[in-house]
This record gives sequence, structure tokens and C-alpha cells, in this order.
Amino acid sequence: MEKIYDIKTTIAKNIIKYRKANNLTQQQLAEKLNYSDKAISKWERGEGIPDINVLNQMAQIFNIPIEELLHQETTIEKVQTFTKNRYVIVLLSILLTWLVAMICCVIVEMIKPNTYPSYLAFIIAIPVSFILCIIFNNIWGSRIYNMIFVSGLNWGACVSLVIGLTPIFDKIWYLYFISAAFEIIVLVWYLLDTKKAPSNKNKKNN
Repeated sequence: MEKIYDIKTTIAKNIIKYRKANNLTQQQLAEKLNYSDKAISKWERGEGIPDINVLNQMAQIFNIPIEELLHQETTIEKVQTFTKNRYVIVLLSILLTWLVAMICCVIVEMIKPNTYPSYLAFIIAIPVSFILCIIFNNIWGSRIYNMIFVSGLNWGACVSLVIGLTPIFDKIWYLYFISAAFEIIVLVWYLLDTKKAPSNKNKKNN
């Protein structure tokens, strides 16, 4: 009985540690696991142990080996390193996008100066940056940020099209109305999805 209690306590402490290190609430972690927040609270109090499949899901969410949830000695420094690495990867990806945009701008100016606005490369980099944010957020982040990034992608793409196609189409600015309508759809979808989420967490508490 003592060993079982130690395992429960170890897993409970590790879940709390990695959850907080990833800036997740019990509710947010529960949504990612499709469990109730009561189950998360139960595990963190050491009153139960999630099964191996759930532990594996948690490890993927925290971006750690599953063994880290089972080891008695884990350091917050390792958790912070995982979190910092995520931010570094996202930041480097976005900076690489803007570097490519700068290279394209320079090439256009060198080969065909004054033939087409080279600054459009930077305008296009805006929606591309938001696409990267959406991709990484779906891997590591929280659902609420997806709404922000999708909105940014919506308006970034709209601005890029308007600026790029203004010389060709006189009334291209009508695209802003389409983006506004799409923004309303995104907001409604997010609100409905948020309300629906708790009802999907009726799995049996472990």
C-alpha cells in the first residue's frame, strides 16, 4: 500500500508541475484529454492514477517523455527548458519567414527595380506568420489562442490581397466586408465550441 501511495503522489506532483510549467489550468488540460476537470483534480490530489494511455497523452501535451511523469525526482529547470524551447522554435520559424521575405524583396529590387512593389513580400509574410502560429499552437498551445491566430490570418490575408490587387481591381477593398463576416463566424464558432466542450467530458473519472 505504501508503494502505491508513493506512485500516486509522484504522478500527482509531476502532473501539477508540468501543467503549470505549460501555463495550463486544470480545465484546459481536461479539454485536451477529453476528461472532466474533476478527474484532473483527483489525479493531482493523489486520489487516483490515470491509465497508461492518458499518461501518454499528457506526455505528448507537455512535450516530454512519459517517464518524466513517473519519476520521483524531476526538476522545474527541465520543465522550463521544454517551454523555452517551444518559444524559440516558434520565434525562429517566424523570423525565418521574414528573412525569406527580405531576400525576395532584395532580389526583386536587384533584378526588376520599380516594376512591382517589392514590399509585398513583407505583406505576404504576415499571414504566413499567423499560419505558423496556428500550426505550433495546435501542437503545444491553448485553444483560445487559435481564435486569435485565425483572426490574425484572416485580416493579414485580406490586407495582403487588398494591397497586392489594388492596381488591378478598383473595388478590391470590398474584401474587408468578407473578412468581417468571416471574423463573426470565427467568433461564433469559438463561443459555441467553448460551450460544447464541457458536455463532451463525460468520461468516467479514474
